[in-house]
Amino acid sequence: MNRPAAILGGTPAFSPPIPFNQPTLPPLSVWLPYLEGIYQTGVMTKGNLRDGYESKAASYLGACDAIAVSSCTLGLLLAVKALSLSGEVIVPSFTFPASVHILLWCGLTPVFCDIHPGRLTLDLDSVRGLISERTCAVLAVNIFGNPPPLSPLASLCEELDIPLIVDAAHGFGSLYCGKPMGPWGTVEVFSTSPTKLLVTGEGGLIATGNPDLAEKIRILREYGNPGDYDCIAPGLNARLWEGACALGILGLERIEDYGATRNRIACRYKQGLSSLPGITFQEIEPGARSSYKDFGILVNQEKFGISRNLLMAALEAEGIPTRPYFSPAVHTQKAYLGSFETLPLEATREVCEKVLCLPMVTHMPVETADLICETIRKIHRAGPEVRKHLP
Repeated sequence: MNRPAAILGGTPAFSPPIPFNQPTLPPLSVWLPYLEGIYQTGVMTKGNLRDGYESKAASYLGACDAIAVSSCTLGLLLAVKALSLSGEVIVPSFTFPASVHILLWCGLTPVFCDIHPGRLTLDLDSVRGLISERTCAVLAVNIFGNPPPLSPLASLCEELDIPLIVDAAHGFGSLYCGKPMGPWGTVEVFSTSPTKLLVTGEGGLIATGNPDLAEKIRILREYGNPGDYDCIAPGLNARLWEGACALGILGLERIEDYGATRNRIACRYKQGLSSLPGITFQEIEPGARSSYKDFGILVNQEKFGISRNLLMAALEAEGIPTRPYFSPAVHTQKAYLGSFETLPLEATREVCEKVLCLPMVTHMPVETADLICETIRKIHRAGPEVRKHLP
């Protein structure tokens, strides 16, 4: 590739720009019969499609119960409410802010732990160092599709007799110890929004192996009404409509193909970027499989030659959108800054300065990933000139 970088006046690699992410949906022709059935019956919610979707999802995940809800955030809120917790919850600061928002909505205190600098999920030693008599739960997070260390976390929480809550928003299609996410935590909550492998438009899924907890969550999903309108708790409406459940059923039939495709794209990225100094990839444990909801790299400015932010700007000029997920860390955001005592989170700070997510779309041709890699290599070679252009 001889053309100069677009940020230096060259022709963009992609015009118009490519999407950063985009839902991969089943053919409209296979969804329409479900919609026609909804129109014919008039059942828009709480119908057979929801029941079928929940049953198929529970079977895939290996969980006793799967509960469909209208968003992952509401799913987390209902799950935490159903656990009747009081006190402190250990949670990573390197996460989407909803992981922490729901704790405050439930009257709980977040205690921020650090992350493993390679896996980017919470660090087990950091969690152990924060345990106190006030600790009532641990909230682990699946990052970019990479599962947290669920087995040792589950053992630790069992020893402490506290629940392990898993924010598995990125986790549908992930494997841990060769098995799907779902049965590892006391309760795990998935997102099925448009950026995920399993898409229902907006939506979430709650998985648990505790039937009593599942029943309580189902009641809370229905305003706290067990069916006789004599509410047992202040619940809310978190129902997922039938058309979304139909999308979920169709997506479950394709989820393994989607996961395999994203892993192929991730491999292509790694092949194309592994020779570059200063570019490293998220570590995936043996026996685990990432869903690659996102493909994140870490940019070491000293070795790569330009900063993460400069690389973002140069790629934007090439028609390649990127995102610095999850920077800034939650504990440094305006809503939390100074509100909670936080130990230095060195790995979190460093990762937030370096992390950059590249485009990841299930139906993206691998040739697109190849051209993105070629463009990053070109920007690296032009590093000194790029620094002059944007200091």
